[in-house]
Amino acid sequence: MDEKKLSRRKKAQENEQLPWWKKIIRKFQHTSDSAQLESSESDQQQDISETNQPLSRSRTRFNRETTNEDEKRKRLGRRLNLVILVLVVLIVLVYLFMRFVNF
Repeated sequence: MDEKKLSRRKKAQENEQLPWWKKIIRKFQHTSDSAQLESSESDQQQDISETNQPLSRSRTRFNRETTNEDEKRKRLGRRLNLVILVLVVLIVLVYLFMRFVNF
């Protein structure tokens, strides 16, 4: 239950940082994703209820580390996309400057 609250907080923080148009897109995606999440959550609950054993500390730590790694990869990917976009814009600006100023 605490993990659900933490994931909701993370999602809320991510939504606050998004521009308005991405929030709208995410709302539409959320409706289709929520059905998938509910089915996956019910599958996970069935798996947990079948085993009736809590996760060990090492397994919990491993799960947290993999989620942290995934978040870091996503963040790095966004930064790289931004850098590539800035470089492309700068190349176009330099080309236009050289073309019209006869450099």
